[in-house]
Amino acid sequence: MEDKDLIVIGSGPGGHAAALRAVELGARVAVVEAGPAGGNCVNFGCIPNNIMLETVRFGLELQEFSSSGIVQSSDRLNFSRASARRERLVAQMSGGIRNQFEASAIDFVVGRASFTSPTSATVSLEDGGSTDLSGKAFIIATGARPKPPSLPGFNGEVLTMDQALRLTEPPPSALVLGGGPVGLGFALEQAFVLAAFGTAVTVVDAGDEPLPGADPEMVEYLIQGLEAAGVRVLLSTRVERVDGAEAELATPNGAVRVLAAAVIAPDCRRPYFDGLGLEEVGVHSSDGISVDERCATNVPGIYAVGDVTGAMMFSHAATLQGRVAAENALGLDARARLRSLPRVVHTEPELAYVGMNEQQVQEKGIEVRTGFSDLGANIRAQARGQRDGAVKLLVGAKHGEILGIHILGPGAGELIGQAALALQLDNTVEELVDITHWHPSLSEALTEAARRVS
Repeated sequence: MEDKDLIVIGSGPGGHAAALRAVELGARVAVVEAGPAGGNCVNFGCIPNNIMLETVRFGLELQEFSSSGIVQSSDRLNFSRASARRERLVAQMSGGIRNQFEASAIDFVVGRASFTSPTSATVSLEDGGSTDLSGKAFIIATGARPKPPSLPGFNGEVLTMDQALRLTEPPPSALVLGGGPVGLGFALEQAFVLAAFGTAVTVVDAGDEPLPGADPEMVEYLIQGLEAAGVRVLLSTRVERVDGAEAELATPNGAVRVLAAAVIAPDCRRPYFDGLGLEEVGVHSSDGISVDERCATNVPGIYAVGDVTGAMMFSHAATLQGRVAAENALGLDARARLRSLPRVVHTEPELAYVGMNEQQVQEKGIEVRTGFSDLGANIRAQARGQRDGAVKLLVGAKHGEILGIHILGPGAGELIGQAALALQLDNTVEELVDITHWHPSLSEALTEAARRVS
């Protein structure tokens, strides 16, 4: 194979974005991938998970209109059919990425890469044999791999996200463990899906701050909503023992036993760079590959993005870093600004937030004003039959700068995009008030919260 301007190891969100951005800049690019195109996110993680979440959300909307007599349906959600649809869509998305690479003249090499020098690597091909690659620069985007925790007295298998998503039938009961790289988010999502299919679910998290950075009041309302849907959430709780199909838990209020036919740890991941030969080229790594804000490692010409860095383990963070790394690898000067990185928990209600919460603001010694808008009064939310939720806005008291936006309720995952843009552009609350939204729309709640800042 001819020498390349850039070789990307991994085709998940970070590697995918890096390769396409490099082609836009005129580079000759090769992508090395040990598994299906799209990496963990598309094939085993957030994409199949969100397909199931949307399936459940559609089922809940159908129930809302059925209870009003608008539609007539007594059908329950069918787990096997939902799973088959998920697999079909995932295969389409993975194939679409391969087609995109081909259309962009990106060489896609299926195999495992190992550095032989800072400008070369050997790839052990999936179909046997090996090939050597040379490039002016490399981007490592190998992501993370599951590392299930060990539990006292448990002789069974702790299921990871990808294993849980491949169950052929929902378990009668499940213990879902939180506390991974993104906090309790994946655990709540997994529990929400299982509960919708009839599983008795208990979510356990050892910490007392289940979603770091989220507004505590919003999280409390979120948990209340999930408990109403059949999900039991226990915080500041340890798993003492799992014996058979039951688990013994140590809660702040004493010992509790719960049913646990399945034990799931959706977010038990660690950065994955095994076999890359980082020691051969001197790339620093411990809990992840060390990079600066340019996504550069300590070795010139080698960059790393996404979960493999051990920092922000989110697909959208990896996408941003991938583009930044590609630009820097090709001679530009870009920085990964992660200050306005939104976070979303795709449950019902949905929770989304960006920027700081009140505690973080106070720790920085900033005087803050707040604005609050009740989504229950929003006409579009009422029309959709989704009346629970709110928007909370945090604003600097002195200059009116937007410090954080927290949204709970319908469309939160979409509304947070506008909130992230406001934070990225350093908008003030006055500028947010001046925005005129379509009526009726959920986005009106953002300006409503801005008008109520006091």
